[in-house]
Formats: sequence, structure tokens, C-alpha cells
Amino acid sequence: MTQYRTAGDHFAAGRLLAQNTRYDEAATEFKAEIAARPDNHLALAQLSQLYVQLDQPSLAWPILNRLLVLYPGDAYAWLDKGRLEQKSSHWQEAAASFKKALSIDPTLAQARYRLATAYLHLGENSAAANELQIFRTDRDKKP
Repeated sequence: MTQYRTAGDHFAAGRLLAQNTRYDEAATEFKAEIAARPDNHLALAQLSQLYVQLDQPSLAWPILNRLLVLYPGDAYAWLDKGRLEQKSSHWQEAAASFKKALSIDPTLAQARYRLATAYLHLGENSAAANELQIFRTDRDKKP
């Protein structure tokens, strides 16, 4: 850790800290990385994912919105947006975000499963069943 910080590699330090569940320190490192390199897409993504994981939507939203403006092709950012919308019971918006994530990366199993749950909450049972079938088929193909 000391070597990363000494070298100014806040991104690597943040990832290591997050992997070791030292979330507050990880957030500090990601923020330092973004301050030093505002165009670091991965640091923005890691920080927003950290806040989504910690269920801190007020901190996640501005970063996630910035990330999606800068990098609208980030499937994981769309997945995280959907997760936040899902937690707020905004099922229609969540479904749209999960669909967007899948349009970018159709292999995102978590987006597929979460889309199915959004459809269930919207009363779209056949759409939910279709997504679950695709999810299962894709899962069964993996070694």
C-alpha cells in the first residue's frame, strides 16, 4: 500500500483497499485519483460502484451521472444505475437501464437477472420468464 501511495497510484491503492473491505480509505484514494486525473474512467466507475455497493445513493448518483455523460457505452455504469433505481422501486427506469446495459454487453448475467425481477414488479410476467430463460441458458453454457 505504501508503495502505491508513494508512487501516486491512488487508483491501485483504492482497488486494493476496496478488495480488503476498507471502503472509506478506498473512497479517499479514488477521489484523490479523480482529482489528479479527472478523465480516469475506471476511478469514476470504481467510486460509483463502491457507493452503490455501500447503499449510499446520494453519493453514487452524481458520480454515476457524470460517468454516463462521459462514457455512455459503459455497460456496468448502466447496470449500477439500474440497481439504484431498483432500490428506489423505480421499476420502469430500472428496466430501461438494465436493457441499456444489455444492449452494450448482452453477456451481463446480473443485468439479465435484474431485468427479469424488474419485469416481475411491473407485472410483465412473460417478459420476465423470457429473460430468466436467457439467463439460465447463458449460465448453463459456462464451463
